Amino acid sequence: GSATATVANIDTVTPTASGCVGTSNTIIITVKPTPTVVATPTSESICSGGTTAINLSSSLTGTTFSWTVVQNGVSGAIDGSGATINQTLQTTGSTVGTVVYTIIPTNNGCIGTPINYTVFVVPIPTATLTDGVVCVNSSGNPIQNYTFSTGLSNVTYDFEWYFQGNLIPTASQNSYTASQPGIYGVIIKHTTSGCESNLITANIASSIPGESLSINQSSLFSDNSFVEVIVNGGNGTYLYELDTNPSQTSNTFTNLSPGTHTV
Repeated sequence: GSATATVANIDTVTPTASGCVGTSNTIIITVKPTPTVVATPTSESICSGGTTAINLSSSLTGTTFSWTVVQNGVSGAIDGSGATINQTLQTTGSTVGTVVYTIIPTNNGCIGTPINYTVFVVPIPTATLTDGVVCVNSSGNPIQNYTFSTGLSNVTYDFEWYFQGNLIPTASQNSYTASQPGIYGVIIKHTTSGCESNLITANIASSIPGESLSINQSSLFSDNSFVEVIVNGGNGTYLYELDTNPSQTSNTFTNLSPGTHTV
């Protein structure tokens, strides 16, 4: 069992019957050592998209290795053979996946006891930042900010926020309130595994609110009553609302009923 070399045992067998001795035969019994496989440690964690680096060895020279896989919540693991297992693994969901490699050693036709090696595959953090708008006055000073939110936990993740490609040193929470137009981004890192996202970006535009409204309206008793709304000052794309009706992109309202209306 624990031998590291092949051993040959030679036995002589002599048949006898009723006092008669037959011809002796020589039997050679070859005892081959059972191969083993060593993989230290027996488990590891990698980030989704990472590659395993499992080195296999044996105390018995000439041992070869093959493996089968069982994967759960992971893609990329396949059966194979060799002295190393280098496979790129991806999670298929938002939770930690596993791959169990069952590794079998073989030497001189003898199959040793398999071992299991488990790889935990941690998903890369992900979030969506939505483009937004900050409102500024005619001098360019902010009068209404915009808040980005990752929707992730401050306990489970660490956050680095960027503005125009530069790290914002004071921003480390799961949300950030922007006051300037430009490109913002965040890198999210899992606090336990260290797996981190690529830079996730969004754009902030600026808008100057309109300062006042001018109204052009049809003459009294017109057959085609209308109101045209003109925004004075400001910039941007506007929506218009008459009374409690739904907003519309057109600045003209037609076929109005008699009476007072609110724009």
